[in-house]
Amino acid sequence: MLRNVAEVRQDVVRFIVAGIVNTAFTTGIYFSCLTITAPSVAYAIAWACGMAFVFFVYPDKVFRGGSNALSDRIKLVLSNILVFVVGWLLLTFLLRAIGGSILPYCITVGITTLCNFAMGRLITRS
Repeated sequence: MLRNVAEVRQDVVRFIVAGIVNTAFTTGIYFSCLTITAPSVAYAIAWACGMAFVFFVYPDKVFRGGSNALSDRIKLVLSNILVFVVGWLLLTFLLRAIGGSILPYCITVGITTLCNFAMGRLITRS
């Protein structure tokens, strides 16, 4: 049990570090794209770039010791696509409900980050 807790803790720390890098990267893309396109399109472009990052980095660097087979990398990307769809719907809703572009984005990133960690760990550790 304690080993499992330590393993989860290490995954969380690596996920946070990789997530900070990925989020900074994709947030830069999101805000850059806002100058030429709608928020939902900017979000989609940023997520596509983020999914490439996840495919190449997460199985080897974040969820170390878990499966990093091609099939699991594909499952990881597919789970990210599912979370993207949920996040895109949430962002669309929040843009209408709250207005602006920053707060809806931040809320969406927070929720999708938690979902991505849970699903990524489940995929690579099962």
